[in-house]
Amino acid sequence: MGWGILKFYNGITRKVGNEEDMLIIDLAREMPGSSRYYFDHIHYSNEGIEKVADIIYSHLYPFMLD
Repeated sequence: MGWGILKFYNGITRKVGNEEDMLIIDLAREMPGSSRYYFDHIHYSNEGIEKVADIIYSHLYPFMLD
């Protein structure tokens, strides 16, 4: 699967989430592009999954407090 297709899917997901007033956590935009976070173009390394958890927490925790 190429980057163009992934960007397309992510764009549709953001669009639908915004239209439905849903919480969006956009890892595609927030994850740094460093190879230390990825084994390949999709799978996260151990350090990458820790970064994913930090990003999700930073968005989800305040949302849960509302």
